[in-house]
Amino acid sequence: MRKVVVKTRNELDRWFKDRLREAFLFSKNRIFIKALLGQDRETAQNMLEEYRKASSPVYENLLLADPEGVVALIAVGQTAGLDMKSIPLFVPMIKKIGGPAQVVVNSIYFLIFI
Repeated sequence: MRKVVVKTRNELDRWFKDRLREAFLFSKNRIFIKALLGQDRETAQNMLEEYRKASSPVYENLLLADPEGVVALIAVGQTAGLDMKSIPLFVPMIKKIGGPAQVVVNSIYFLIFI
């Protein structure tokens, strides 16, 4: 039984680290950074949608938000422009951001603030 628990813990740890690595790479993507500056948003939108489709079922949705927590792009749905500070769950994460290209992790939520 102990071996099963250790194996499962190791698998979850590896999965979590893989998601963190992906989030970090997203935060460095020049196309996403440019989109937050108002440039080439269509290309960034398409990339976000394609990545979400390719990664399914890992990600139900992906969004890109500025350091203030305002959603700029979203892979699925119509919440662009949403101010995440209006959602209590996200407020502590937004307050933790110390500068550009930060990856914020809280429970199973991976948010990329560029």
